[in-house]
Amino acid sequence: ILALVLFLLWNPLKSRRLGPVCGVLIDSVLTAAACAGGAYYLLSSTRLTERMEGIDPVGVVDLCFGILLLTLLLEAVRRAVGWSLLLVLLLFLGYAFVGQWIPGWLSFSGFNLSQAVEILTMSLNGILGITTQTSLQFVFYFIVFGTVYSSIGGSQLFIDIGLRLSGRHCAGAAKAAVVSSSLMGSISGSAIANVAATGVFTIPLMRKAGYSREQAAAIEAISSTGGQLMPPIMGVAAFLLAEMLQIDYASVALAGLIPALAFYTTIFVQVDLHARKTGVGTVQDETTGTQPPILGRVYLLTPAAVLVLVLLSGYSATYAATVATAACIVIGLAQPINRL
Repeated sequence: ILALVLFLLWNPLKSRRLGPVCGVLIDSVLTAAACAGGAYYLLSSTRLTERMEGIDPVGVVDLCFGILLLTLLLEAVRRAVGWSLLLVLLLFLGYAFVGQWIPGWLSFSGFNLSQAVEILTMSLNGILGITTQTSLQFVFYFIVFGTVYSSIGGSQLFIDIGLRLSGRHCAGAAKAAVVSSSLMGSISGSAIANVAATGVFTIPLMRKAGYSREQAAAIEAISSTGGQLMPPIMGVAAFLLAEMLQIDYASVALAGLIPALAFYTTIFVQVDLHARKTGVGTVQDETTGTQPPILGRVYLLTPAAVLVLVLLSGYSATYAATVATAACIVIGLAQPINRL
């Protein structure tokens, strides 16, 4: 609920037809509604925790606040992602109610409004279930770490390492994108964040080396997608896996290292074979020669090393991310460039 409030305040309604005054009024109503929903869940937490799903009745107040929460979330999805994902969600929500009238193998008994609201907003199988719990207890801290680490120059260091290791070789531009995306993915765990951090540099670099716009975008997209597989910070599915299996996150990350390396090795070989066949992808020497020295910034690898060591020492993933973030802050305050 607090995340909804922050999101509505940070992403105000933008509509030319409604005008700024009407947009502010709508945002104020939605923010107040989100605060009211937070108060409802706070005051009803004991009852919602102790109630028996499918047996205890769903009251009118429960229905109202459940529908309110769903409406706010759908509007947040529209503002954050767009109509594409919103239409998919509405399609599945609609299917829950009309499934009994659909012929063939898609037919099922369907839900009424009370059942749908109960499952989605009043049980651990819905919005407030294990996914949200994992996001609050684990993912949030790693997102903070990745953001702070990027702000002190960590993401730029990974890009420069990728360029130095692969830039002058065959398909150097694409290989630099693969290497830098794998390194950046290891501390972001997000394909979108990976593209945003590395793509702004690697895509123009690949275009300059002779790749088409589609090829450059595809190589960066698939390389960044693998960031969710690369330990130590993986995608949200890894945290869910550790939570559901009740095993420590370090074991999940260690097991994910093999498929991650296989994934990036495959991409590396593919871009190399493509470059040998087409003759595109070589980076000019002046491009690689303009990068700042890497040895003078090697200390920026310390937070990532701290994260791995704390995880391997048996501490929780949340604790490891917090300690690594603290290391980022110390380094960010002490370093001469990119000082916090």
